[in-house]
Amino acid sequence: MKEMWTAPSYPENHQMMYGFNNFSLQLNLMPDQLRDKLPPTDSRLRGDVKIWESGQIDNSTDEKNRIELNQRKRKKLLKELLKD
Repeated sequence: MKEMWTAPSYPENHQMMYGFNNFSLQLNLMPDQLRDKLPPTDSRLRGDVKIWESGQIDNSTDEKNRIELNQRKRKKLLKELLKD
């Protein structure tokens, strides 16, 4: 019987990364030549994602909360500016 497919390997701490295998984790990798072509809103540029990918779950959550708080502040300010 010929082997058609082999499951990708898992990193040591894959339980901390939602059980993602090495292939899944590489989907967010970004070569330097691609970075300059991406819009600043690309999720791969978010600091909380990079922190999460390094396995620092608590720090990532803190950063995500900080980002979301800033977004809410900007939205509120924009609404106030457009109101006038």
